[in-house]
Amino acid sequence: MTDNPQVTVLSEARPALHYLTDCMRASLLITKLGISRLLSECNRIEVVTASVPPAGQLFDSGWGGRSGPCDDWVVHTIVEFLRTNHDGLVLFDDVVTSPTDQFLDKRPHPPYWYHDERVFWPVTNKAANFNDVEQVMAWGVSRHAIINFCIPPAGIQILNTTMKLSPDILNAIAASTTSLITSVYDGEGYMVWHREQSNAVGN
Repeated sequence: MTDNPQVTVLSEARPALHYLTDCMRASLLITKLGISRLLSECNRIEVVTASVPPAGQLFDSGWGGRSGPCDDWVVHTIVEFLRTNHDGLVLFDDVVTSPTDQFLDKRPHPPYWYHDERVFWPVTNKAANFNDVEQVMAWGVSRHAIINFCIPPAGIQILNTTMKLSPDILNAIAASTTSLITSVYDGEGYMVWHREQSNAVGN
């Protein structure tokens, strides 16, 4: 990574939590977890940007900042999480793609998981390298990034292949959420929500 972005812990989290809850209403995983838990189980919130945002900059609008260093930071964060947590899982919650979309049959793509009409792009420990994560990110981020970090409980089979998720597995993955990343500043940066560790149901 040639440029190190700035990672700022927000001392006042209420505006960020308001933005985050609005963004996450589109996420099936967070709906399963419970939107209210974003508020009640928040440990801290960080904002990742290539440079310091202008004073008063709203989370839902850009100012001309560079997204590249922040994208690289996300990829490296995913790789580090999976190398540190061998049972860990990162899911890109794709709010645009449907498993019946024809382009999925016409173009080569990483494995995806699906439930009803929703698609998730998984990154497992076997794909914990920059190139593989970058490829999944290219497919998994459409209008807005919704990236779920979790450590599923023992007994949940994590396969690096396209497969259908049962309701029980989907609920177990949601319950084991440890952190979330979503886009801010019109894609020029990211917001990271960290969950109180005692609340994540996992191994």
